[in-house]
Formats: sequence, structure tokens, C-alpha cells
Amino acid sequence: QEQYCAAGDELRSSLDELLNLDIIGTGTDGLNEALDAVTEDLGDLQGAAEEAAADEVAALEEAISGLGTAISDLGGEISVDNAAAIGTAIQDAATAADAVYQTLTDCE
Repeated sequence: QEQYCAAGDELRSSLDELLNLDIIGTGTDGLNEALDAVTEDLGDLQGAAEEAAADEVAALEEAISGLGTAISDLGGEISVDNAAAIGTAIQDAATAADAVYQTLTDCE
């Protein structure tokens, strides 16, 4: 429990940073750095919470994979339209993460 609570806290922090990024100002390099941090934290959470929240963690993994695809699809250039798509993908990941947090109810 302690491991998945700590992993969940790290993931929440990384996702909060991603949610607060200026997508256009940050550029693709900044988005990729933020995605790398989220992906690393997801890996930690997968190992720690696999039994407690397997379905929710799998859905989160899918959402983060979708975010990675959206960032790759940028092709190095961010416009208003594709920034909106990135914003939607980030929100999808945050929603999936919330489902994980709600499942891990024994964390403070």
C-alpha cells in the first residue's frame, strides 16, 4: 500500500505539471519531457498497484499512450488546432488518473 500511494502521489504531481503547461510556449521538447516524467511515474504505479487497481491502471496506460501519439503527431510544430488536441489528450489522462486515485482509497 505504501508503495502504490507514493507512486500515485508522484504520478499526480507529474500530471499536474503537464496540466499546467503552456502547450504552445513549451513546445514539443517540453511536452516530451513532461510525458517522459508521467510515463516513468506510471511505470512505478503499475508495479505497485497492479493488483489493487489493474483495470484503472490499464485505462490510464492507454490514455497516456494516446497522449504520446498526439504529441508525436505534432511533427514538431504546434498550432492552435493541434494544441487543443494535446489539451484533450492531457485531460483524458488526468481523468483516467482520477479513476486510479479513487480506487486506491486507502491512501491519504
